[in-house]
Amino acid sequence: MTLRTGKSGRYRYYTCCTKARQGETGCPGRTVPMEKLDNLVAEYIEQRLLEPKRLEQLLSHVLDRRTERAERRKSHIAELRRLRQMPNSSGCTTPSRTVSPISQIPC
Repeated sequence: MTLRTGKSGRYRYYTCCTKARQGETGCPGRTVPMEKLDNLVAEYIEQRLLEPKRLEQLLSHVLDRRTERAERRKSHIAELRRLRQMPNSSGCTTPSRTVSPISQIPC
């Protein structure tokens, strides 16, 4: 579908691209007033997608996923902290803060 205008842009319509280029011989499809089709689409979205029960389910799913991600993040941080405290191959533990290479002193 493509936008067509009539009466110097006063009226706006959606029409088949082929019909817009070739006229009635290219496509027998209908031309629909833009405002009418836009209103029908908006109404459909409002009735089907923005239904309160549907929104409630969607938001519930989003909150559940958010909680799961927060739990995974906490678990990952705990694992990183545990690994940071493990001795390395030389028997030293990894420093708990970042130290510049110049100030590192071997064990």
